[in-house]
Amino acid sequence: MNKKEKLHEAKKIITTGFITALSLLIALTWKDVIAEYINELSALSPIRGAFVSAIIVTIIGVIGILIITSFFKQE
Repeated sequence: MNKKEKLHEAKKIITTGFITALSLLIALTWKDVIAEYINELSALSPIRGAFVSAIIVTIIGVIGILIITSFFKQE
């Protein structure tokens, strides 16, 4: 691996790190909003708060992962 390839690989790793950090920041920001909304919805349900929240967030996360992996699928 020559110097140019190493630099390109380092830029990819740094970019991925920044994108991951910003994604985590966004997720943490929305976490409270989503939890509050789900608590309002789950007040009508016999199953309460955290369980309903975990199910909904899991479903949204899996759908997001499927969309992202299909978008970036390597051939």
